[in-house]
Amino acid sequence: MFIGRRTELSQLVDAMHGDDCRMLVLGEAGIGKTRLVTEAATAAQVPLRAGGGLSMLSWMPFLPLRRALDEVGDDRLWRGDAHAAAQRVEDRLGTAALFVDDLHWTDPETIAALLVLVGRVPLVVASRAEGAGARAIEQLQDAGFRTLELAPLAPEDTRRLAQSVKPGLPDHEAEAIAARGGGNPFAVEELARGDGHARSLALSIGARVDALGEAARHDLGLLALAGRPIRSDALADPAVLVRAGMATTGGGRTAIRHALLGGIVSERLSAEDAMRLHAELAARMDDPGEAARHWQLAGEHERSYAAALVAVEAAATAGERSRHLVTAARSASPQTEPDLLLRAAGAAVEAGEYDACGDILTGLPDRPELQAQAHWLRGLAARESGDLEEWLRQLEAGLAIAPADTPPSVALAVESARRAIFVEQDLDTARTLAEQALHEADRLRAHRALARATLGTALYFQNDRRWLRVWPEAIAIAREEHDFLSEVVAANNLVSAHESSGDPAEAARIADELIERSASSGMERWRRYFAAVKLNLVMHAGDAPQVDQIAPRMLAQPLPSRGRGSVAQSWGLALLDLARYDEAMEIADEELPGSLYPSSRHHLRAAAFDATGRSHEALGELAPFLELAEDQHRLAFAAPVFHWAALHAAASSPELPDMQAAFEVPMLRGVPRELSAIHALRDEDGTDTAVSLFDEAAALWAPYHRRGELRCRIAAAQALASRSEGDDVAQALGRLDEIERIARPLGRRAELDAIARMRRALGVRTPAPTEQHGALLTVRERQVLEYVMRGLSDAAIATRLGISARTVESHVVAARRKLGAATRDQAAALAMRS
Repeated sequence: MFIGRRTELSQLVDAMHGDDCRMLVLGEAGIGKTRLVTEAATAAQVPLRAGGGLSMLSWMPFLPLRRALDEVGDDRLWRGDAHAAAQRVEDRLGTAALFVDDLHWTDPETIAALLVLVGRVPLVVASRAEGAGARAIEQLQDAGFRTLELAPLAPEDTRRLAQSVKPGLPDHEAEAIAARGGGNPFAVEELARGDGHARSLALSIGARVDALGEAARHDLGLLALAGRPIRSDALADPAVLVRAGMATTGGGRTAIRHALLGGIVSERLSAEDAMRLHAELAARMDDPGEAARHWQLAGEHERSYAAALVAVEAAATAGERSRHLVTAARSASPQTEPDLLLRAAGAAVEAGEYDACGDILTGLPDRPELQAQAHWLRGLAARESGDLEEWLRQLEAGLAIAPADTPPSVALAVESARRAIFVEQDLDTARTLAEQALHEADRLRAHRALARATLGTALYFQNDRRWLRVWPEAIAIAREEHDFLSEVVAANNLVSAHESSGDPAEAARIADELIERSASSGMERWRRYFAAVKLNLVMHAGDAPQVDQIAPRMLAQPLPSRGRGSVAQSWGLALLDLARYDEAMEIADEELPGSLYPSSRHHLRAAAFDATGRSHEALGELAPFLELAEDQHRLAFAAPVFHWAALHAAASSPELPDMQAAFEVPMLRGVPRELSAIHALRDEDGTDTAVSLFDEAAALWAPYHRRGELRCRIAAAQALASRSEGDDVAQALGRLDEIERIARPLGRRAELDAIARMRRALGVRTPAPTEQHGALLTVRERQVLEYVMRGLSDAAIATRLGISARTVESHVVAARRKLGAATRDQAAALAMRS
């Protein structure tokens, strides 16, 4: 019986009847996503081809699509790219709709194929709202998928559900079960099927499992550990489990009814029983990678090792290859297979599995070359995870034992050059070490890409434009040698160099390329990192609304520490550009302390204070900023903010450390001219000088940082207008028109407000800017209203955001007041419309 959710059912049926069905159903495990979709397909009389991701097989390309078309076992049909897979789905689907379940366990290749299929076939996707599927959800939403988020069932519906599962259940017992189930249909059904007085869901399910016969318990254990449907004829009597409501059958296969049920059953197995069942599963698996994992969990390490090596050779992506190598390494003997362990540890570092790297390298033979390479790999893992002390310790240990003329000696020499750059800040020594390491790398044909990546860094910091040649060479060689880590290191450095010293458009192109390569390689960690890099470029280009749209979703995902700090900083600067100063302060205070860029917190706070007329408070941020400033470049980037605050506060110009080296970077060459122009404004006769310097500064900022350019252009116009002479005023107004033509399409409210104020001061009457409702609201108020728009109750919103229902209510009331809305729904509509 289908109970509750009539509104959601109607929406989904309407979508299935539409010309372009693309629906995304979100909710926690057990909330009823799959049941809703199947019920809607039945009501709409639309055939449904369903396939879902599987936790054990999240690495298998196109698995949900293969399951939907019943082609799991035929790899030959699915060796093409996402376009080929999409075409196969379209050819085979007929009049049916495609339903992809458990998006959170879906491989990147399937996501890419779904994006190709948008607008070509009816699409319905279901996923948990948070966790591993966050990026895929974002991609589908960007592709126009409508989101239908399922809240817990209402109390009355929950009670009816319990009584439908167990007819005759007294109201008071049904209400007790409903309360314990928390509105989660799966939990309520399981509690009702079991002992209505069970203290927990696990106890209730446990009692039902214990009531099964031995053969049925054995079958249930197999299904729980498999994490996927298995052939029905491999089970003793699957019908028993189906009748007990613990399994489902179809297409000759049987699956456990729900992942939550599988988890509870798995936890109740003894270690011995679990190992025995894993061995049975391994023996039945056609896929060598899956078999290897089950053999490993069964304690059969020789068999796990053999199967994993087969899977390594068949792997289609770097991420898949890494996972199979780690499985093989964990089952291999360190004494007899040290090369495999080193290879697996390197793959683990590439994939961001730093703990796995350390585990794998335990027990290597005590041979200098092997141990030196192990120290290098452990150092890489430490460096990439931000543990610089451990990196330096491993580097010293490796250098002490590395034999000359060996690959480990080259790798450690490269790391020595990095140490000279980033720790000792001795650039002459760094370049010498990097050149020597490159010579040895080419001679021994080892770590050639890594050596070039590091030499490029040394050249860049010395303003030697040869980085334009060296880094692309590193990327090309890394791709030839399948050295993904060196590729991303070189690409990241090349993007940063183009961002500040080359061509920002080329930086964006490279970032997009690495986002795609990371995704197709199954390297989600790196995909997210380069997405953060790209967002920073969007911020510098001046598209503040786009940053504001993307950044909150990115911060809701797991991000590498460098990426998280970059996203928060970009968002904060964009909020300043949108004149949402309180929110910029909120981001600065919530996200940047403890990040890799803690000085940015005080930069943002100072800019927000000065923009809102609190210039003395802005200057109060200078001391903590200087204490935390990471390098000269960050000092230079923030310097104009503090000089402007001092001018507005009628205070002396701030004393800042030497920044000459930073001024050599093209992005920052406008800073000394802007600072000189601000100083000229202090002189009554300095207007002409100030205008000229502001114009020069604006031209230097323009290719790299829109905010700096517009700030200087407005300052030049204001300096001209201050003389109140006819020609100067006319010239100032003309300049303001030019600035507005840049700022308005980008939605840059801060500059548009400044232009409007200047025009009014000059006696020019202009229409008041149209208020954007969303700009009135805080970040949290907008988040709450977005959930209101989806139809969630205060309690459901509180659960999503980790706050109390009363706090949700307060945010709704505040938003209604700001927007002048009569109801919560009207407030949500006004906010979303903007």
